[in-house]
Amino acid sequence: MDTSAVQSWEKFELKKTIGIWSAVALLAGTMVGSGIFVSPSGLLQGVNGNVGISLVLWASCGLLALLAALCYAELGTRISESGADFAYHGITYGKPMGFIYAWTSIIIVRSTGSAAMAITFGIYLAKPFYPGDCVPPDIVVKFAGTILLLLLTLINCWSVKASTKFQNFFTAAKFFAMIIIIIGGLVQLGKGNPIGKANFDQAFDTESMTTITFTQIGLAFYQGLFSYDGWNNLNYVTEEVKESHKTLPRAILIAVPLVTGFYVLMNVAYLSVLTPNEMITSPAVAISFGDRVLGSFSWIIPVTVCLSTAGSLNGSYLSGGRMPFVTARAGQWPSVPIVIPIIVTLSALYLVIAPIVDSPNWIYLYAVIFIISGLIPYFALIHKGYKIPGIDTVTMYGQLIFNAAPTDWEDIF
Repeated sequence: MDTSAVQSWEKFELKKTIGIWSAVALLAGTMVGSGIFVSPSGLLQGVNGNVGISLVLWASCGLLALLAALCYAELGTRISESGADFAYHGITYGKPMGFIYAWTSIIIVRSTGSAAMAITFGIYLAKPFYPGDCVPPDIVVKFAGTILLLLLTLINCWSVKASTKFQNFFTAAKFFAMIIIIIGGLVQLGKGNPIGKANFDQAFDTESMTTITFTQIGLAFYQGLFSYDGWNNLNYVTEEVKESHKTLPRAILIAVPLVTGFYVLMNVAYLSVLTPNEMITSPAVAISFGDRVLGSFSWIIPVTVCLSTAGSLNGSYLSGGRMPFVTARAGQWPSVPIVIPIIVTLSALYLVIAPIVDSPNWIYLYAVIFIISGLIPYFALIHKGYKIPGIDTVTMYGQLIFNAAPTDWEDIF
């Protein structure tokens, strides 16, 4: 028997194929989804249409995302385990909490988020074929979204390299489109567009500022932070990142400030030709901007939204697929400059409590019940070790069909 082959089989592990620029593309490409093109106006509405405060909050959301990402960089360099939050929750709070996080992420968060992005892709892909006020049929939208999901699934199953190449392409395309919008807006400001001039001359309008409440600021932060979602995705593929102890913090320090700068400039561009009220009421802000500035080239915007959504979804696939992987592999605080985690923790507590106090709703209770319900399968299947009849056979055939094998790993919990 060839013992080297046996040893090679027993040492099955993830390959390190993600370099610094692919890491930056994964982070930036996942963060920049459809939100900045379709509905970046929620934050503006949250501050009563005050232009100056909205731009300050866009920059502040970027700073908070950067601080949170640096906390994750610290965790990722100390705990070289893919799966990010699954590993971090398990180590810090114990195996049950790691399982509960994976339970909610795999079953609800990732799946519903992917479905929402796929629907957005389908809407903007179909829209050019249904001009004017015509609404694309649901069957067309869902079919297009389903095709995208299947295509990205195939690519991510085929090769990590192929997935990262697609991610690099999508990221370059969406940043190119943002540059076009930013340049168009700056040109309008240079020409002295009266709408833009009025917006920035009265950027910190005291009348609207005095009516902004503390709770409103928190809810506006929520709207802004939604557009920065994805800043932690690189930690899900830590084991596949080359020199992760260097690449993780470097990629974060490049990607998050880059996205923050682009987001602020994108909003400046929108406000160069649209009033705050027009931004708030527009169903798709970038398209409204394109109709006024780009003329016959306004078709670039829906194409960009499609590419941007596909890029975000691909990045989510690339990172999110590691959650069930590490959860299955597991059979189910390091010290930092402590001021950064404190700031992030206090901010997170405020962002959780503020909307509950402002608008109590039964849905929060339902969410808590669902999260806690994860303890039931954990206790039966993991703690007690009960096996579903026939599951070993299903696992064996699954491994044969998908050419998969168990990996070597060290129990870090």
